[in-house]
Amino acid sequence: MTVMLATKSRMRTGPAPSMPLIDTRTLAAAVSHRIADLPALFNDAPTTFIEEAGTAFLVTRADGPDVPLLLHAQLGDIEFGVAEEPAFPLLSVVATLRTAGGPRYAGITIDIGSTENLNRFRLMISQPSVDVVVLDPALHFAAAYRFELPLWTRAQAHRCLDQARRHLETIPLEKRSFRRAWDRLQDYCNQTLTA
Repeated sequence: MTVMLATKSRMRTGPAPSMPLIDTRTLAAAVSHRIADLPALFNDAPTTFIEEAGTAFLVTRADGPDVPLLLHAQLGDIEFGVAEEPAFPLLSVVATLRTAGGPRYAGITIDIGSTENLNRFRLMISQPSVDVVVLDPALHFAAAYRFELPLWTRAQAHRCLDQARRHLETIPLEKRSFRRAWDRLQDYCNQTLTA
C-alpha cells in the first residue's frame, strides 16, 4: 500500500466504532458487483474510491504477506493532506491500520481536477464515518474497517480541499499535470521512504 503525506486526526473521542456484520456483508457484495472493473481501477494505484447507495468508501489491495496481519488489525488514524507539487496539488487520504507486523497504510491521492473523484471525496467527508475494504491479491474480500470522521476531522478535510484548490489556481493551465505530479511524489517516496 502507498505511503502519502497527510495530517493525522487525533481528536478521536471514545472507542472506534466496530463494523456490524450486516455492513461488512453489504461492502463485500458492493465490491463483488464491481469485480470486473477492479483490475482496471488498480492499474494506477493500490487504493480506489467506490460509491454505493449514496456513500463513498475506499477499497485497497493488500500484498499477500499482509493479508493475515490485516485480518486482526486495529484501527489507527485516518489522515488528510496536500502536497503542493509544482505541476498539481495532490490531495491525499491515508488510513492506518495497526498490525502485529507494524502499521499498514491504505492511501489514495485525489485528482481535484476530476469532477467525479472530487464529488466522491466530498461525499466521503460528509459522512460520519468512512469504510476501508481490504482485498487480497486475487481481489477477494479479506476485511473491512470503519474509521469515524468527527467534525474536527471533516473540517480538516475541507481545509485540505481548499488548500489544494488555492494551489491549483496558482498554476497556469498549460503547466498543470496530475499524472506528472503523482509520478514525482511516487519517485520521492520510493527513493526516500522505507517501510
